[in-house]
Amino acid sequence: MAEIDVMSRLDLVIFGATGFTGMKVVEQLATVAKKYPAMTWGVAGRSEAKLKALMADIGKKIGEDLTGIRIILAEVTNERSLRDMCEQAKVLINCCGPYLMYGEPVVKAAVEAKTHCVDVSGEPQAGSAGRSPLSKKHPKDLPVFEPKLRTRSTIHKLEDQWCVPFPGVDESVVYRTQRFFHDHENQRVIQFKTYVKLGSLCTVMRTGFAGVLIALLSKTAPTMKLLLKYPKLFSGGMVTLKGPTENVMNNTKFTFELYGVGWDKNTDVSGKPNKKAVVKRWRSDNWSSIS
Repeated sequence: MAEIDVMSRLDLVIFGATGFTGMKVVEQLATVAKKYPAMTWGVAGRSEAKLKALMADIGKKIGEDLTGIRIILAEVTNERSLRDMCEQAKVLINCCGPYLMYGEPVVKAAVEAKTHCVDVSGEPQAGSAGRSPLSKKHPKDLPVFEPKLRTRSTIHKLEDQWCVPFPGVDESVVYRTQRFFHDHENQRVIQFKTYVKLGSLCTVMRTGFAGVLIALLSKTAPTMKLLLKYPKLFSGGMVTLKGPTENVMNNTKFTFELYGVGWDKNTDVSGKPNKKAVVKRWRSDNWSSIS
């Protein structure tokens, strides 16, 4: 397939559109696209039949005719198909996981096709330093700045709620961005830590016990098979083979809180921060919006 001129490419292409996360991204994009009639987009995946069925279902759900949306066939194990897909997009949204296994070929194809590529990875293994396909570009650690951000105890209290370290990929993603700003714009690195509020100490203890139990069961092949076969049983109903239902997602709320301290402009930043804490809160009434 001849390389498509950048100006004739689709604005967005969603790869892995028929997966659980991909379907939610397609639905959100199809809804938002109503406000931007000039925006062009498409969906990509292995099965043309599944992609057509997806577009029909979402079109019916939001009351839009999506038959004109371009469908692109691409397979993560087929480099040529990935390259052809990327050459049809200005920006590729990669929803095909797990990224630790399938992320690198897509990134490689996007780079070769001069296509911007983003993903929705929340996988700690794929996002942590040394495990990402992009980590080889940053062999050196970031410099350590003073004063150093204090690491809180594993279990601590904040605003009358008990907190523990958040085991997600957020911290790694933030520091990758900070590395870019430091290396290319000579900016001071923002120090960042992530925690999750669990409310009561009893909830913390129950969560910790469940985490230890699952970690132990995952150590051997027989018990790992049990975990994969009966996730609902071992997670107390929180994880299922089919994923959360629409009802569960629509009734699951979360709050993102950001606390920050710093310095006024033209102030010596080697000393203690002199600016009051900044608190920002974002609330969502639908779990799927986290995608």
